[in-house]
Amino acid sequence: MEVMTQLRFSNSEYEKASEFLKGAIEFEARILESGLTIREQSKEVYGHLLDIRMSLVAVANELFKVKSGIPGKTKVIIYLAKLMATS
Repeated sequence: MEVMTQLRFSNSEYEKASEFLKGAIEFEARILESGLTIREQSKEVYGHLLDIRMSLVAVANELFKVKSGIPGKTKVIIYLAKLMATS
């Protein structure tokens, strides 16, 4: 079993790394905020169509869950029949 060696940073190296990673977190937060803003603006324009889109995305998600990754082994038709039976 390989043992990971813990890295030791000087205070200045730690501060630089911390600022670098903080920038990444702030960047990700701006991306999420922009996405929420766009969604809210889209709801004003498209209204119920967004709900339809989310329903279609949910169906696609369920289909991707049953994909086995092995050609000929994925039984989407059987899965859809079971899904429809429980609805």
